[in-house]
Amino acid sequence: LVSILSDNDEKTAQSLAEFNTALRAVKLEDMDTIPAMDPVALFAWHSTALTGEYISRFQSLKLIIRLAVGYDNIDIKVAGERGIAVCVAAAYGTEEVADSGMSHILNLYRQTLQVEAWTHQNLP
Repeated sequence: LVSILSDNDEKTAQSLAEFNTALRAVKLEDMDTIPAMDPVALFAWHSTALTGEYISRFQSLKLIIRLAVGYDNIDIKVAGERGIAVCVAAAYGTEEVADSGMSHILNLYRQTLQVEAWTHQNLP
């Protein structure tokens, strides 16, 4: 198994290395080294682009897991043609995103940031 990490995710890489020796963590900048490892599964974050050309370089790959919502960075057509299953975290953060959206709407409607800025400028 290989997990592709963003460049600033050193803590996760260390944790994965301590947790399970079968799971290798590879930085985004080192993605080209992964096909030589011949993994059966890849864990990919939102910042990882898995193009058809890249996916075709794997001989034993059977599973791609995107640790986020959606397939926008994975060529699912090529994956499907090669018999590679693609999974996503379908309900990842849905409540948090809804809460955030509602907070932004309330902020715009009530002009909270503008009132705060005015308060800081006009009060001693």
